[in-house]
Amino acid sequence: MAAKEGKSVDPDLNFKLRFVIDKARSANMPHDNIQRAISAGGEAGEGANLEELTLEGYGPSGVAVMLSVLTDNRNRTVPEIRRIFFEHQGNLGEKGCTAYVFLPDPQNPIFTVPVTDEKMAKQVLTLVEQLEEHDDVSEVFANFDIPEKIMQTLGSI
Repeated sequence: MAAKEGKSVDPDLNFKLRFVIDKARSANMPHDNIQRAISAGGEAGEGANLEELTLEGYGPSGVAVMLSVLTDNRNRTVPEIRRIFFEHQGNLGEKGCTAYVFLPDPQNPIFTVPVTDEKMAKQVLTLVEQLEEHDDVSEVFANFDIPEKIMQTLGSI
């Protein structure tokens, strides 16, 4: 949106875009995702209409998930996100169903869900990974807590 609203996709000439890029980098967002978002925003100035969405749902073990999405086609993106949730034993919910978990700061949920089963932990991590890889998803927040021992086991698989 910062690239769309500004006159330039050059971060040196667009202060708002520079701020958003710095914020994305501090959140460890992959460079490719940042570039893809800037490109989409730049194209938006040429006729495309981008829309910001917040989508919410639940993953395996009742893990709350909230997504920040930037899309040029809501009718394509929402069903794709719904399919990803379904394929990973989760479901896309209604607006507000998980918001209370992530307010006021999405990076620090008010409570976490312990996931102590290795199979469930793998499903939760796979769901989050698939959502992060979707082109229109800019941020994924989830409230799972997987013990370090299980994370190490999954890392060696």
